[in-house]
Amino acid sequence: MFQILLTGDVHLGRSYQKEPPQLAERLSSARFEALENAVAAGNREGCRFLVIAGDLYDRVSAIPVEYHKRVAAILGEFEGHVLVLPGNHDYLSAEGSDLWRKFQEHSPSNTFLFRENGRKVIDGVAFYGCICHDKHSAQNALGWLREQPPAEDGLVHIGIAHGAIEGLSYDAKQQYYTMTEAELLGLPMDAWLIGHTHVAYPAADAVGCRIFNAGTPQQTDIADNSRGEAFVLQVADDRSVACRRVRTGVVDFVRRDVSVAQGEPLADKLSFPGLEGARTVLRLHLTGVLSPEEYESRQALYRCLEDSFLKLEVEDTGLRRAITPAMIDQETMPGTRINQLLKHYAQQPELLDLAYELVLACKGGK
Repeated sequence: MFQILLTGDVHLGRSYQKEPPQLAERLSSARFEALENAVAAGNREGCRFLVIAGDLYDRVSAIPVEYHKRVAAILGEFEGHVLVLPGNHDYLSAEGSDLWRKFQEHSPSNTFLFRENGRKVIDGVAFYGCICHDKHSAQNALGWLREQPPAEDGLVHIGIAHGAIEGLSYDAKQQYYTMTEAELLGLPMDAWLIGHTHVAYPAADAVGCRIFNAGTPQQTDIADNSRGEAFVLQVADDRSVACRRVRTGVVDFVRRDVSVAQGEPLADKLSFPGLEGARTVLRLHLTGVLSPEEYESRQALYRCLEDSFLKLEVEDTGLRRAITPAMIDQETMPGTRINQLLKHYAQQPELLDLAYELVLACKGGK
């Protein structure tokens, strides 16, 4: 029995140019810290292997030498064997790659890079690397294994590939090395270690699966619906595999949908116990009804909340100001039919909003 720490999609070197410099530096550094956490988790769990299933780097060019040195120092701390597969972001082109040449110049002795599709046997385990040669491809990298499937030789057979899994990953145009579960399971592997999709699969700890995608050790942005995790895979003597997840992320991207009912104070809805503000980028999506006073002062509440988080983003176009009788009287003559009609809609906010906006539009000559 032995264990593998599976990670991938670290995306070192990802640009956060749209963010303020201090936040951009924090988000960039978080990716290195997540890799450090993955290595530490592998050592803590006694893993014999650390597999990076593609996209260790976010791009193939303009990666500083300092990045390679830092990666080498991190991977060198792992107490077992490290296997690295080029993914579609850090692909290894047919002409070679300056990225991977520099990586190997600095990589520690415990690290093996798949520079071509092939097999690497270490301590009775055969790893089969299926590398990406470009950022996009309508064909996956499994073809060589279909032509030369491994024979039963008493070894444990582990496939490593990078690309979308049909039905699990979004790839509408099928340009990201798309694989099917049937295709993977049809090849004689005891387990497949896959990269590319940032959402982990299986979605919960599991026993008996053969396809594993650990997601990403550090969420990439607010659209990244993951938690920042790696997988500990325990391979039993009968070659069955159990999967357990470990947290590795250091910055959390969180979305909260908040609905405010009429009469509820907005401030009471802007409390988020359980979130560690110093490590959280929070996006709020607000809907509902506020009193006129709260509606006008809501930006001050947001500014107070900003200090509690690494970053706060607020989308509040779904908030509306409650229409009061005083507002109706201000815009229409009390006692008139339109005034009475608007007040009649007071218990039907959607109709009241529509009617009130129509009144304002008519008054404005629109």
